[in-house]
Order: sequence, then C-alpha cells, then structure tokens
Amino acid sequence: GTMRIVYKGSKIVAQVVYEVNEPEYTDDGSAMGVDLGIKCPAVSYTSDGSVKFYGNGRKNKYMRRHYKYLRKKLGKAKKPDAIKRINNKEQRIMKDIDHKISREIVETAVVHDVKVIKLERLANIRSTTRTSRKNNPSLHTWSFYRLAQFIEYKAKLAGIKVE
Repeated sequence: GTMRIVYKGSKIVAQVVYEVNEPEYTDDGSAMGVDLGIKCPAVSYTSDGSVKFYGNGRKNKYMRRHYKYLRKKLGKAKKPDAIKRINNKEQRIMKDIDHKISREIVETAVVHDVKVIKLERLANIRSTTRTSRKNNPSLHTWSFYRLAQFIEYKAKLAGIKVE
C-alpha cells in the first residue's frame, strides 16, 4: 500500500492505504432481510427466524432538532463560523451512528451464518411518500443511502453478498 503523512490542525497524522482480498461468495440459501426506517433505523430478519432492531430513531431526531435549534440561535447572534462547526459536528455524529448500525448488522449476519443480505430499494422514497410539515424534516435528513453503502462495504469484507 501507500502511506501519506499530513497535518491535521496541530497534529501529524499518517494515512495508510492497503488492499484487502475479497472472500468468495457461497450461496447456501441463508439470507437476511434488512428494513430501513426513520423511527427505527434498521430491522433485520434472518432466514432462521431471528428479528433484531438497530439504533434509536428518536435519538437521531432529537440530535437533529437540537443542532437545528443551535444553528438558529447562532444565526441570530450572527456567528457563521460557529454554525459551520456545529453542522460538521452533527454530520460526524450521524455518520458515526450509521457506521455503528452497519457494523452491528454485519456482525449479526456473521453470527447467524448468513450468505446474502437483502436491502430494500429506497431510490425514490422522498418523491413517492406522503409528505407533511411534521414528516418533511426527518424524511429529508434520512441517511438511508449512506447506511446502505456502509452495510454493503462491511458485508463485502465479511464475505457476504448484498442485494
């Protein structure tokens, strides 16, 4: 691989890039279906009948509402740099939550010896669902695609196919 040394603020960070061989897929019929949602970020059902809920949608909604309130307050105080900083913090927190949920899903699949994870296709969900003033903010800040991407790459590393 390659290594690059960069400065991040006052720290020196080494970034290492390496390749991992993807394991070969075998299909023995065991599968896991994952349903993505807003109130519960993910629910999995394995072919052996196991159901598991992941994440806390209420906590996610609270975090978004809290940071929206802070941005509004800082906007009135005319502090654009602070707004940018807390917005980035909110994004990092949400990305971390998606990483944790995806890791948990893939670990559950490995424990149940699942060979295929099936995700629902949510490509046009924002235009096809019923919208309301109450529902819009959570629908338009829902990171289902990012979560699906995280599940996909972590499953690939574990030798699990994603459909």
